[in-house]
Amino acid sequence: MADTDVIIRRGHLLSSLIDKVHCGSILASIVHCYYELYGKDYAADLVTKFSKLFTLFFYNIIEKIYLDVLLLPPGV
Repeated sequence: MADTDVIIRRGHLLSSLIDKVHCGSILASIVHCYYELYGKDYAADLVTKFSKLFTLFFYNIIEKIYLDVLLLPPGV
């Protein structure tokens, strides 16, 4: 099994990681497979949920970065 192989079983990511190649517009992406299996409405819903997930993830990272920058060490 290669690092690029993704195993999802019963909605849980069991192996590997999901990066932009797996979520992108290539023929073997998750979105394309979802479209082929469940149709355009469910694929559109998946893209919307990915968007919300990535947005929350980046807001969480940015908030932590800003807090680290804004918190000054004692005595400054």
